[in-house]
Amino acid sequence: MNENFFQSLQKLNAQAKQVQESLENITATGNSGGDMVSVVMDGHFMVQSVTIDESLLAEEHKKVLEEMVQAASIDATKKIREQIQQKVGGQWSSLMNFGG
Repeated sequence: MNENFFQSLQKLNAQAKQVQESLENITATGNSGGDMVSVVMDGHFMVQSVTIDESLLAEEHKKVLEEMVQAASIDATKKIREQIQQKVGGQWSSLMNFGG
């Protein structure tokens, strides 16, 4: 294999590491129900915390609460994807053009 190929592999590896590190610094808060439910998610799409307004904790609000947690999670996921695109979009594009 030629030297350019190995240099490209090293560059690709370094860029992949940068992308991973960038993901560790991304967080987003998804909200629903007028901020009655909030979900904080990291760049790896892992839920870090859930906050629920006390007024929703009554048994009669169980179904609504479940729907709000789901909606807040979807909102946080969307926000994380947008941040990833903004922060690492260019790096990801160069990764996809590897070897070129």
